[in-house]
Amino acid sequence: MKKTGAILGGLAAFAALWSAGWFAGKSLYVEPEADRAVERMRAGSLFFAYERRAVTGFPFGYDIAFEDVSVSDAGGLWRWRAPAVSVSAGLSDPAALVIRPAPESRLTVESAAFGAGGAPASVFDVEAEGFVVTLAEDGEGPRATIEAARLAAVQAPGGGALSDVRIVLSALEAEGRFGAGAGRGALKAASAEYALALSLDQVSETRAEGRYEDLSLTFEGAALDAGDLAAFLAADGIFDLRMETGAVSGVSRSTGGPSAPPVAYDAAAGRSETLIALRGGRAAYSATAEGLTFSYDAEPPAAFPGGGGAAARVEMRLDMPLRRAPEPAPWALDLVLAGLEPDEALWSAVDPAGALGRGPLALEVRLDGAARITADLGAASLSGSPVAVETLAIRAARLSLPGFAAEAEGALDIVGPASQPEGEVALELRGAYDLLDRAARGGLLAPEAADGYREVLTVYGKPGQEGADHLLADIRLGRGEVSINGTPLR
Repeated sequence: MKKTGAILGGLAAFAALWSAGWFAGKSLYVEPEADRAVERMRAGSLFFAYERRAVTGFPFGYDIAFEDVSVSDAGGLWRWRAPAVSVSAGLSDPAALVIRPAPESRLTVESAAFGAGGAPASVFDVEAEGFVVTLAEDGEGPRATIEAARLAAVQAPGGGALSDVRIVLSALEAEGRFGAGAGRGALKAASAEYALALSLDQVSETRAEGRYEDLSLTFEGAALDAGDLAAFLAADGIFDLRMETGAVSGVSRSTGGPSAPPVAYDAAAGRSETLIALRGGRAAYSATAEGLTFSYDAEPPAAFPGGGGAAARVEMRLDMPLRRAPEPAPWALDLVLAGLEPDEALWSAVDPAGALGRGPLALEVRLDGAARITADLGAASLSGSPVAVETLAIRAARLSLPGFAAEAEGALDIVGPASQPEGEVALELRGAYDLLDRAARGGLLAPEAADGYREVLTVYGKPGQEGADHLLADIRLGRGEVSINGTPLR
C-alpha cells in the first residue's frame, strides 16, 4: 500500500507540475508570442486584426482561437476575412504551428492589383475542406505546408470587366519557403478547374473554362522585389516556374459584337510540360503537349466558319540572352508539329477540290546561333529592336505534306547589313513537280504561275538519286550575291 500511495502521489505531483507548466507556458510564452506575431505582421507587409482571442488545448498543446479575423496587405490591394482561425502548437514542438481556417471565408481583391484601377473590387467566397496550414522552422529557415481535400474560390456578383471567376483545387498539397523577395515552393493537385467571364467593352463577352488533371507546379525566385526588369537582371534575379499535367482541356466562347461574329474555341491535350524561366541573365520558355485536339467555330458573317484537327505532339522552345553585353551569346528557337491532321473543314478552306490530297502534316524547325542585346531591356528610353542576331544555324527545317517533303540545313553569318548575310544552305525537295501539277489542276495556282515555278526548279535544281522529282539545291550567299548550285540567281 505504501508503494501504491507513493506512485499515486508521484502521479499527482507530476500532473500538478504539468498543469502548472501548461498554464505558465500559456501566460509566459504562448500569449506573448501570439501578440508578437501579430505585431510583426503589422510592422511588415501584412495587417492582422481580430475581435477576440482565447487559448485552450490543455493539457497536451495550445490552441489559439481567433474570432472575426481580418488579414490585408499594407497597400490595401487585398483583404481576407474569416469568422474564425485556429492556431495550434504542441508542447513537444511549440515552434511548429498548425493553422486551420474556418471552412468559409471571403477574399476581396482591388482592381488595382490587376492593373485596372478605378474598376469595382472583386470579391471571392472561399470554401475549404480539410484545409490545414503548418508553419515550422528548420536549418534552412521558415517553411509552410498546405493541405486541403478541396479548396474553392467563387467570385461574388459585381466584378466589373472580369466576372464569374471560379477556381477549384482538389487533393491539394503544397509547400514553400519565402523570404524578402525570394522563395521556392511546390504544389500538387489531383485536379484544378477554372472559369471566368471577360467583357472589356460591356457589350461583347468571352467565357472560358478549363481543367487540369494531375497538376504539378514548382517555383523558385530571387530578387523578386526588384523595381523593374533592369533592376531584376542587375541583381541576378531568378524566376523559375515549371508546370506538368497529366491532361488539360479548355473551352472559350465569345458572344461577338457589332464588328465581330460569335466564336468558340475548344482544345484538349494529354501529358504536357511548360517552363518559364528568367535566370542568369537569360530567358527560357518551353512547352510540349501530346495528343492535342482543337476546334474553332464561328457564326456568320465570319469568312471562315470553323474547323479543327489533332496533333500527336506539339513542341516549342525559346532560349535567349537578356543582358546587354558587347559579346554575342547563344540563342535557340524550336518549333515542332508532329502528326498534324486537319479535319475536312480546314482542308476544304485551302483546298476545296481536294487536289493536294488528304493526310498528316509535319513541321520541324530547329534554329540556333548567337545574338547581342544592344540595350538595357526594360529601360524607359528603349526604342527599336534591342536584339541583334549575328549568326543563324539551321539545325533542322522539315516540312511534309501529302506527296511532298522539303528539308533544309545550313548556317549564316548576319553581322553587318541584315540584307547581305553570308553562308550556305542545303535544300532538298521531294515531289515538288507533282505538287505544282496538283495545285494547278485544283485551281490553287494559275497555269502560267505553275509553269514559272516549274522553270525555276528546272534551271536551278539539281536532280537527286531518287528520280526526276527529287531535287537538290546548294544555296550560297555572300557579298550581296546568291547562287544556287553554282548558278547566280537572277
